[in-house]
Amino acid sequence: MVGCINCSQDMEELGALMKRWEREAGRIAHCKSVPLDIDIVVFDGQVVRPRDFAQEYFKTGYRALDQVRSRREI
Repeated sequence: MVGCINCSQDMEELGALMKRWEREAGRIAHCKSVPLDIDIVVFDGQVVRPRDFAQEYFKTGYRALDQVRSRREI
């Protein structure tokens, strides 16, 4: 799943919050079973995880978000 949020946190604060959500969902470090994985791929218009950004599943979701945002601007 790809999502977009607006927030007042900087990337480090937001990343820490997302890691907390992962732990609360049952994620354990270095465990292959991952109930929740949240990554910041684009922050403030900059790609911060190029490998994830290049994945087809991400591109599909990102394009869908762009279409939704475009419709809202009309």
